[in-house]
Amino acid sequence: MNIGDTWQRDETANLGQGQEFQLQRTFTYLGPEERNGKTMEKVDMKTTSVAFDIGGQLPLQLKESDLKVESSEGAYWYDPELKEIVEIHDKNNFVGTMTFVANGNELPAELDLTMEVGTKFKRMAGE
Repeated sequence: MNIGDTWQRDETANLGQGQEFQLQRTFTYLGPEERNGKTMEKVDMKTTSVAFDIGGQLPLQLKESDLKVESSEGAYWYDPELKEIVEIHDKNNFVGTMTFVANGNELPAELDLTMEVGTKFKRMAGE
């Protein structure tokens, strides 16, 4: 892999109760980086599109959804010695409109949601 190589991946984020975000993400290999006293491989990640869906577990239905990625930033660090990802940071802001239906009534809604996740795995060297 060369610095600057990119690839895309479709992911599903399960939000519980049948709610899901379908995400398209772009990854860019940034190369080696010193992290917590070790050389790690750093990969940048950005969410480029988002869609929302609801399964049959809630007492309402999703009629339509028009969501956009307002901002996205993230990265993960891969430890070549352990052969696994040891740390992830991810922050996304999704905005847009949705219309739900409950008991035959339409319920319009606006969404401005920021989700931020940071994870360090215990196997990381030095911890």
